[in-house]
Amino acid sequence: MRQKLLGIVEEHRHLAERMATPEVASDRNAYRDAARKHSSLSDIVERFAAFQRDEADLTSAEELLSETTDPEMRAMAQEETERLEPLLADHEEALKVL
Repeated sequence: MRQKLLGIVEEHRHLAERMATPEVASDRNAYRDAARKHSSLSDIVERFAAFQRDEADLTSAEELLSETTDPEMRAMAQEETERLEPLLADHEEALKVL
């Protein structure tokens, strides 16, 4: 799934670049087609970016949890882990549907 999503992100970026070229910008039909496709991918790209951000935060919290002995820091890391795990599951489900 991750590879497919990375491909979608790349396609989204490519479409944005393409829409900025003079050839596409001056061709109404080509621009409209590219803009529609770009728009259709935007929700997926935004959700995947949120997934990646939350995944990195979860990894950091888990590392902190395993490395620290300070009770306050462990409690904070545990809370963050408990907050992020359901978010990641939500992102995964949403990405499957999108």
